[in-house]
Amino acid sequence: MTDPILDDLSTIASSPGAGLSAYTRALGQPVSENALYSGLPKPTASADHLTLAARAAKRAGFEPMVITKPFDALTNEDCPCLLTLKDDRALLIIKVTASALIYPSGLQAQPAAIDKSLVQDRYAGELLKLKARAPDDSVQQRFNTHWFWSVIRQSKSLYSEVFVASLLVNIFALATPLFVMNVYDRVVPNQATNTLWVLASGVALVFIFDFVMKSLRGYFLDIAGKRADLLLSSATLPPSLTSALYHAYLEGRKHFNEANFPEGHQKSVVCGWFDENKSHVAEIKTADAFIEENDIFVQKRI
Repeated sequence: MTDPILDDLSTIASSPGAGLSAYTRALGQPVSENALYSGLPKPTASADHLTLAARAAKRAGFEPMVITKPFDALTNEDCPCLLTLKDDRALLIIKVTASALIYPSGLQAQPAAIDKSLVQDRYAGELLKLKARAPDDSVQQRFNTHWFWSVIRQSKSLYSEVFVASLLVNIFALATPLFVMNVYDRVVPNQATNTLWVLASGVALVFIFDFVMKSLRGYFLDIAGKRADLLLSSATLPPSLTSALYHAYLEGRKHFNEANFPEGHQKSVVCGWFDENKSHVAEIKTADAFIEENDIFVQKRI
């Protein structure tokens, strides 16, 4: 049994992250919004919200499907699904009727209805549909997936290119002894100057290609290393954990300041961000300032 039809969409529309978390609860496999989006970049445009939600759902073990569909074509076969709205909001629906959409309301997720006409004007034309993960497969996958080698395997295409470049570099290394051998065996005894110029030109080309292959090999290794570093650091210390650590340290710092410093001379928390290229240290006074600084660092890494 549903409540009377609601006539105000603004009270039930949510952010895509909150809607995605509610979707996982509706599937019986709840995942919090912080856990879903931990380590992911912030969306920079309206279209990125749905892409990011699908990426977060896939990372959590669900099978996301982004579907472009007219509002009038929505049926119960599409439910449950997350509708995208034009103001970067989302609406989770669990059923479609002739005149209303049914959505889960409140903490108990009781079915409630909203008039279709209210949603149709703000519908952005796309919806996100999830397929529930298999719990047994998820558990088995965790045991079968190595924390390090699973990350390395994601860059196997880069490492294959590094292997090809290394093979060519080793083949090019044969050019110098072959050149010297031909000069002593053929050019010097016969005074074949023209042959010497041809051999020298060929060796020069080989040296150029050798330099290019070595540069590409170093470039690909650098990309693969940075990717592995980013994925491993995100897995070991996600933004949600760093924020929690900062909050805990901030509370302890408050008591330390009260005991050791007079009013108006209290110290803020010194935070540092470090990677293989540079470091950044700043005095952070509030949780919002910490989140902003951390997001800047993460965006540069991505």
